[in-house]
Amino acid sequence: MLRANLTILATLAVSVLCQSLLRSEDLFRLVQPDAMVCVHLSEAAENGRRLEQSEFAKRLQASPFWADIADNPQLADLTHAKAALEAVLQRPLREAVESLFGQNVVLAVFASPGSNPNFVLLLEADSAAAIESAVTAWQALDGFQQVELEHRGVTYRSLKKPGRSDDHNPVIVQFDRVLVVAQKTERLQRVIDLRLDASADSLATLEPFMDAVTARPEGELVAVHVNPRSLDSAVTSFVGNPQNRLRSLANAWSRCRWLTLRLVLGTDLQSPDEMTSDEVRFEVIADYGSQGTPDWWNGWVGLATTQRLPLNRIPQNALLALSGQFSSNSLQTLIRKSLPSDGELPVDARRVWRVSQGLLLGLDPLTDLLPALGPNWLAYCVPRPTAESSDFPVDALIALDLRPEESNASSTPPVEPGTVPQPSLQDALDNALLTGLNLLAAEHNSRTTGPVAVLRHKAVAEGTIRWAEPVSRFRPAYAVSNNFLLVASSPELCERFLATTSARTKSQSDSEEKSANEPTQYWLARSTIARQILKSHRDWFLWQARRDRVPDAEASRRLTELDSVLKLADDAEFSASLSDSQIRASLSLSATSPGRK
Repeated sequence: MLRANLTILATLAVSVLCQSLLRSEDLFRLVQPDAMVCVHLSEAAENGRRLEQSEFAKRLQASPFWADIADNPQLADLTHAKAALEAVLQRPLREAVESLFGQNVVLAVFASPGSNPNFVLLLEADSAAAIESAVTAWQALDGFQQVELEHRGVTYRSLKKPGRSDDHNPVIVQFDRVLVVAQKTERLQRVIDLRLDASADSLATLEPFMDAVTARPEGELVAVHVNPRSLDSAVTSFVGNPQNRLRSLANAWSRCRWLTLRLVLGTDLQSPDEMTSDEVRFEVIADYGSQGTPDWWNGWVGLATTQRLPLNRIPQNALLALSGQFSSNSLQTLIRKSLPSDGELPVDARRVWRVSQGLLLGLDPLTDLLPALGPNWLAYCVPRPTAESSDFPVDALIALDLRPEESNASSTPPVEPGTVPQPSLQDALDNALLTGLNLLAAEHNSRTTGPVAVLRHKAVAEGTIRWAEPVSRFRPAYAVSNNFLLVASSPELCERFLATTSARTKSQSDSEEKSANEPTQYWLARSTIARQILKSHRDWFLWQARRDRVPDAEASRRLTELDSVLKLADDAEFSASLSDSQIRASLSLSATSPGRK
């Protein structure tokens, strides 16, 4: 008996879910497949309320910007217009809008060669009465006359207005709780055709489009779907001559199957401290065909689907962090193709190349060094641990993966007795960086009467850290280990990075399986840390303003205004991922608040 009840409940749940999906698909089934752009709002009323109750809305309403909006005289005009609309509607404006647009809304834009774009609006209202009420109010405000017409036995209405040409008279048709508004009569008639013929081709039968729709995330506020094929002529016209350098852009565009832009609102409960984090995310997803893609692109895809970014090495107090991947083999191929032969290189380029070889103890930058770099890189800056408000506010570090086994120097045959062995990659990099550090210290010493910059070093488990101090306001440092090349503004950053790396176990490392849509490029900016820096290093920012001849009062005003902007969100993240069928980019803002009951 219990099993039978559970089966019934599961069937009902699936039925409710399917009905929810069918409402969207019913609207898409009424749109012709040649739509250039399709905008979709799902459950707009509920999502609008969620957005109003979000932490972002609360912070915006508490900001000076919102106060400026409230004091704007034009707001009074909008208030009067709202009152006039409510008098015609005989109900609150918000209630009327939600009853009409609160469910599913689809706006399809069409474009034909030599003509202006036109649209078809489809919306699912709460009831048929809500549609009739809205049309009646529209007629009272606009003063048009409704003329009934017929197509294939279905009655539709043209909204004619004196002095307005027939080409500019919108046409509407109502199917129970669904209202369709079109700019052109032909487009509305095609909607009626699709309504009568369920087997006809429409957006709902277009596989790339439905793949994008069914993959929509929870909390989607609005989605914009773009059909690349409808823009092929525009791209071809932009590229022009087949010999144009932008021809590769047209080739890449021809592989794009579908383009989707989304705005998503999500809420995450952070237990056990009962905090919630609201996130507004803007996504761009491009589905593409990978058949026949060039080898250099396949190299990037191979890395993106197997290698993980070292995001767990980003410090908790990072103000800004950037991380990404590059295919050194693909870069080497592209550089080789673009470089002329050695004899055709400019004199200055040949000199720089030979100087680089000398600094690298004879290793070639392209043949020996580049294949051993990457694929991952990481850069971040953190607040300086100083109590002096006038000090420079941040320190920075750049880390690059090293793969000595990929260097030609590591695979050379044993040297003959009496000959000089080929240097290792680590020795070559250490020589080049140490030379640069010496030059930096010498340049500093030649320009200052203060303390003389000297070079220092410290041995750690992963290698040796070398730095110069003081050089202006910094202590530039570097370290070359078996796995990383580090360059930083202080030796402490290098030491902390290497200590974190050596403490990690293999199970925590990049050997873990990479999940789908895991980023291959990543940016992070923490406004909470930025606001702390504005407060703790205020004297430094004021000093910088004086150097730019900005009065202290104006500088203080700008700092206060910047702090107000930074209060609107806590973190900003950008990520991009790549697979053999999809490119995805995402920009998100998050704001944390006490948990909501």
